[in-house]
Amino acid sequence: VGTTLVSPVVLMLSRTFVCCLVLCTLVWQTQSATSDITRDFIMEGQAHGDKRSWPELVGNSFEEAKQVISAEAPDVQKIISVPEGSFVTMDYSLQRVRVFMKDDKVAGAPMRG
Repeated sequence: VGTTLVSPVVLMLSRTFVCCLVLCTLVWQTQSATSDITRDFIMEGQAHGDKRSWPELVGNSFEEAKQVISAEAPDVQKIISVPEGSFVTMDYSLQRVRVFMKDDKVAGAPMRG
């Protein structure tokens, strides 16, 4: 009687363990592949020697920052003034630079993205 109760329980636990192991492996592989794609996408701009940020522009006006960014990164298509603390979209674009402003001055280093 004891063995008939143990066998189904052991079988159920082993199946559950295998399912969990397979699921965890799939999740890990997906996250690993996604992080590789993200890393490659972000590094794409660095591979060509493109400048990615301009910390020296903190404290300047938006127009001054825009002129410097345009001169140093002619491939940038959009230079956007954004009030500091504003919500922005999470998409990543090497052709866009967001310039966070506070009191009509650049508040943080403008960055591609």
